[in-house]
Amino acid sequence: ATKLVDNTVKNVSERGVVADIDDSREVLLLTRQVKAATVANYETVEVLGQGGNGCVFLCNLNISGTPKQVALKMMANYHGLTTNSLASEFQNEYVILYRLPDIHPNIIHFLGEFTAQPTDNMVKHIDTSVRDLFFTTNKITKERKPK
Repeated sequence: ATKLVDNTVKNVSERGVVADIDDSREVLLLTRQVKAATVANYETVEVLGQGGNGCVFLCNLNISGTPKQVALKMMANYHGLTTNSLASEFQNEYVILYRLPDIHPNIIHFLGEFTAQPTDNMVKHIDTSVRDLFFTTNKITKERKPK
């Protein structure tokens, strides 16, 4: 069992997880900031919460022709999530969310997974003190990139 958990931690730290409560309610997405893709399909409405490990955005998303409001959680990319404590924290959250449908059918169901880099619009919504934890800004071009 320990080996499986260790392998899962490595796999989870390499990607994000998409979860859905049901067909008519919000979607919860867990991800981290990487350069693999963008989240341009998500229209950022506002920041729901932010802290040292990431930021949660309220976004609009069109899923199979049906518009939904989603909560998009961006995990900070602390050197690829290689630290044991952050990887373990992300793993624990993943395992809990994965097992919730077994407890009750009307809570979080997984839809898929992805990795993504935040859009400029998302970066603009983040409080400056938190933004500085996640991003570096080119002093000449003012372009922001994930750390």
